[in-house]
Amino acid sequence: MIKLTLVRDYTNSSGDMPYGTRGVLSGENFSVHTLELPWSNNEPNVSCIPAGVYVLLWHARGYLIVGGSCVASEGDLGPYAKRFGCLFHIANYPWEIQGCIAPGTATGVAPFPQNSERQACCVWNSRDALATMRDYIGTTPAQLTIEWE
Repeated sequence: MIKLTLVRDYTNSSGDMPYGTRGVLSGENFSVHTLELPWSNNEPNVSCIPAGVYVLLWHARGYLIVGGSCVASEGDLGPYAKRFGCLFHIANYPWEIQGCIAPGTATGVAPFPQNSERQACCVWNSRDALATMRDYIGTTPAQLTIEWE
């Protein structure tokens, strides 16, 4: 099983400017940048995914993150699972993800559409980065460890 580690920069997860949580997903001879929402007590659709060990499963829209507090579908919610349908999927801005993770080939900042004075973390070329993930991981399950820097 391929093993990947996502190391996130906690300083970007405070909810202050710029908005968003950046990270780097890496494996042996593989690396992409990531973007998530800031930490918000693991609330569905508004928080980044908690640190822990997960399994990545190929899905039509990207990679499904399963394990810990994340499960594949709402029907699988058990006594400890709080979230379902968490994915690595194509997105460049925090307003395009709802508790999921966007891969990218580079990072940057951009103004919020509703407030050009507020900055948001971004990833660029998300479609290319997800294709790179698929080339590296394939469609077999992979192990994902998420941690804070």
